[in-house]
This record gives sequence, structure tokens and C-alpha cells, in this order.
Amino acid sequence: RAEVLTPGSSHARRWQERCGADRARIRTVHPGMDAARFAEVGEAPDRADADTLVWVGRIEPGRDLVSLLHAFAEVRKEEPHTRLRIVGVPVGAEGEAYLAQCRALAAQLFPDEAEGLHAVGDNPVSFTEVGAPEAPTLPDAYAAGAVVVLSSVVEGFPVSLAEAMFCGRATVSTDVGAVVEVIGGTGLVVPPRNPRALAEA
Repeated sequence: RAEVLTPGSSHARRWQERCGADRARIRTVHPGMDAARFAEVGEAPDRADADTLVWVGRIEPGRDLVSLLHAFAEVRKEEPHTRLRIVGVPVGAEGEAYLAQCRALAAQLFPDEAEGLHAVGDNPVSFTEVGAPEAPTLPDAYAAGAVVVLSSVVEGFPVSLAEAMFCGRATVSTDVGAVVEVIGGTGLVVPPRNPRALAEA
């Protein structure tokens, strides 16, 4: 038996306790993060585009980008100039397939963005893979928009929300994992798998 268990959040701690872990051996230790690398963005709020929403993370089905894209389609009905930047890295073959599915869905949801019948439109959704030559740094990715969105159905410790807050960005997220623990009362929280609630937030 381990002398000490160190879950990364109170959410993870509760799961360990439910699975029979001895409470006396558990110490919650949140992940260490380097806030300094995001400080410049936090001090320059004017860099944010008020019409841009940003999503940053690992691209995989559990992040539910499909619901995010449907929610964004609802947002565009009310705010037609809004844009969505998705910055992330696909995880394995499943992530690559999911990214392709999300790209196809974005093209399907916004077919009228082309200037003409045979023109390639400027789709309001952009996908940038972390590590690609044109990829922004993480601070610059968060700086691109005024609001950072998390749409996950599964989440442990939501690093992207903490980083977004270091950058002084507002957050809208689903109520999963340690989201409420991390953001406290500073952001909007909606049920997962609910594009309408996500759009209204």
C-alpha cells in the first residue's frame, strides 16, 4: 500500500475515496503551473479580439468538439461576425480521425461562407495543430480571443482553463471533472453535451 496518495484535484480525491482509499493517506496536490509565461498576455487585454472564441487542448472525442461546433453555429445566428479558433493536437489515430470529422462538420455547418459557388470560403472556424509552423504559442493562442471555451464531457484538471485565467480571459465551460474547483465563481459553467446551453452562455 502507498503511504500517501496525491490526487491532482478534489474531484479526483473523491473518486479515490469512493474506491476505498484511506482518507488519512490522501493529500490533494494541484498540478504545478508556470503562470509567468502567460503574464504578458494578462497585462495586454487589448490583444484579444472580442469577436473570437478560443478552444485549446488535446483533440479527442472526450473533448466534444462536435457539441462546440453545433453551439458555435447557434452563436453565429445571433452574432454573425464571431469566429472560433481551435488550437490543439490530435491524440493518436483516434484523435486524427476525430479532427478530420470536426473539420468536415465545420465545413458542413458553414457552407455559405464561400464568396461564390466555386470559391473556397473563409470559414469562421479555424483549426491549428500545436507544433505546426503556423501554430501560435499557447499564450498567443489564448490571447487571440476574449473568451476561452472548454466543451469536454470528460476532464480531470482543466489546465486550459487555468492558463486562460492566467491570460485574463473569460471562460465558458462544461461542468465536468475539476472545472468548478478550478474556476470558482469566475466563469460560466453549463451541462456537458448541451450545445444550446453552451451557445447561450
